[in-house]
Amino acid sequence: MKKKIAVLALACTAVLGLTGCDDKPAASSATTTATGTGTGTGTGTGTGTSTATSTGTSERSSATSTNWRFDTQQTLDVCLNYFGNSNSSGVTYQKATSYTNLDGATYTTGTTLPTWKAFETNLNLKFNDVADYSKQSNANQHTAIYTSPASGTPFVTADGKKVDLYFNSAENMTEAASQNNVIALNDYLEDMPNLYNFFLNNEDVYEQLQNANGDIFVAPYFDGLNAIEKMFILNVEMVEKLLDAEEPQYDETETITTKYSKFINYGSTEKIQIVDSKTGSATTIDVKAKSNIIDTQNALAVKNGKTLTNALKAYLVDTYGEFVGPNKQYANYSEIFTSASACYNTDELVALMRCVKTNGAYLTGQTDKPIQVLFPRESGTANRVENIMQFAQVFGISGLTSETDRLYFDKDGKIQDARTNEKAYDAMEKMNTLYQEGLITADYAGGTKLKMSETYFTDGVGFMVYDYSATNVVYNAVDADGIGTPTSKTTKLTPVLPPVTSWVDDDHTVSNFTRHSDDSRQVKTGGWCIPAITDNLTAALKLVDYLYSEEGGFLQDFGPAAFRDGDKTIQLVNADGSLNICPKINPDVFTEMTKVKLGWNDYYRVYVGSTQGIGHIRNNGLDYQVMNENGKIGVNNIARAIGAGVMSLTLSNGTGFNKAVPTFWSGVDTATATKNITLITDFWKQQAGNSGVNKVIMSGYAVGELNSYKALFEQSNNEYRYSYSQALGLE
Repeated sequence: MKKKIAVLALACTAVLGLTGCDDKPAASSATTTATGTGTGTGTGTGTGTSTATSTGTSERSSATSTNWRFDTQQTLDVCLNYFGNSNSSGVTYQKATSYTNLDGATYTTGTTLPTWKAFETNLNLKFNDVADYSKQSNANQHTAIYTSPASGTPFVTADGKKVDLYFNSAENMTEAASQNNVIALNDYLEDMPNLYNFFLNNEDVYEQLQNANGDIFVAPYFDGLNAIEKMFILNVEMVEKLLDAEEPQYDETETITTKYSKFINYGSTEKIQIVDSKTGSATTIDVKAKSNIIDTQNALAVKNGKTLTNALKAYLVDTYGEFVGPNKQYANYSEIFTSASACYNTDELVALMRCVKTNGAYLTGQTDKPIQVLFPRESGTANRVENIMQFAQVFGISGLTSETDRLYFDKDGKIQDARTNEKAYDAMEKMNTLYQEGLITADYAGGTKLKMSETYFTDGVGFMVYDYSATNVVYNAVDADGIGTPTSKTTKLTPVLPPVTSWVDDDHTVSNFTRHSDDSRQVKTGGWCIPAITDNLTAALKLVDYLYSEEGGFLQDFGPAAFRDGDKTIQLVNADGSLNICPKINPDVFTEMTKVKLGWNDYYRVYVGSTQGIGHIRNNGLDYQVMNENGKIGVNNIARAIGAGVMSLTLSNGTGFNKAVPTFWSGVDTATATKNITLITDFWKQQAGNSGVNKVIMSGYAVGELNSYKALFEQSNNEYRYSYSQALGLE
């Protein structure tokens, strides 16, 4: 780790009084640390008041406010313009209309927000908000304060204020650092014991933040670290009606023409790991599949709701019947798909999707609105439409949800690229067959933009998405805690474990068929930096460090006292068994979110001044408490599976197949490969959907189109991918 020994050893000896500071510093006795890895938040954006749990890494000091206050009030000029969903937020309230908050104060434009008032009180600070809220992107804000500031001097405002703390993208801050306009935080870790402690316990994060000289300029932000980001979300009520109802009235009017062929090839006996429903620990069941359900359904003379579902139920009885019943692994057949002990595979999921497609009237009671099986959150929006291609991970393809391009580590720890992996394009062809069967919503990639999740789930006709849990489970009907959508006809929208599949790059040490997710939360690409021109470096360093303490972190997540339920706390168990005890949210918060018609993220940012993406680790307790009850059930199931080791998740400190590709890292020279990788990326976008066009999934490849790109694949791998490997010392 570049510069690590010298810098962190200095922190050990000069400030924290540690011993044994050799290649890796010893843990600080002045702080308490709880490290957990496991499931986490699928927060996303959008309206509603819902999310999923985040049990990631938490390393914060337990220092109290008496450790933080300056004897003399300090002034900090802060440029924080956090723009999202047309609601800019920062240090001060930015709405044009006044608002009486839960603290009893009335806020008008320019009033310091509650969380930031608490920062002022706890640290004896005074903030000057120097953000330009007319600039509604990182690029425009950066231009206004750095590239072309009215003052003519980078990080100096038109009225001569020198910015002390600045929020923007890592790319823009790195550029400023290259011109010596941002300080290297690693030179001041002796003044930031909490940030030091975080780096101590997250060596991989420390390494990826360094530039070529070993310097770090960004205080990292995580909305969950080593936590699952997006997940499979099903309307569980539909599964129960199909598989558990005593007298189902399956439809016989709608038929499909089958195009999808089997993907899973079980042997006579396959050992599948699951969570034991009684003990919660890992166990193995012997699955003896006499046939493949896709072959069986494809061979049916008539393929309607009744015949397809009866075939699936008979298959499930033959394959899993010995595990279903009173005092067995599964009380009902639906739990094969929906419980913490879920063991369904890719082909069984497709078979279920077919049953949903052909049983619209039975499942929804509606004939005027067709059932929608698989769809993205929003049509015609590139980064939402690509959720459809991300579903293709059910065919064992890594890199589809990578934090950096489509890069991933294979089982040997080598960097690979899904865009140059022909198996990824084979998976697209499989997706095309699902589209031909009508299992993917027809107009998902273009046409008029439609909030599909909101529309279909509220209407009660939606079955499945692969997306953030937070953004979707809100469309459940209102639960006992008052969380949900009052008009919704969906009641059991629930995250579920991913299907068992054959991952191409897994080492298959336990089983040939495994559950895995590449969708792991890593360091975000924005955060704090401290301009070199600051005239209050000491106070800037203290505020940055404060957010990595327990007190500062809770304040940034939960807001001050008015937004908490007295001294009440909630207790969550992380996937590694460690405890997370955090503040309980004031129930009035949920009323306020409904009143201002904002989702919980935007509400906290705009009206409280919390959860902004500045340097800290967002606590899972906030996410969990604002989630609909069925969301909680689902993410708890996923947490149990990861905690038991029956599902793997890429981690920043993982190895081989289970190591997450860093969000960004320095020292990558891609100049010679730019042309080739740009061509391949453009081709990928057209096929995979993040350009809003899905040529393969919607209509299949044009003859020879893929072959015309294959010649670039190897060349790109030898240049672009190699440059990343070289930066990590793997080549």
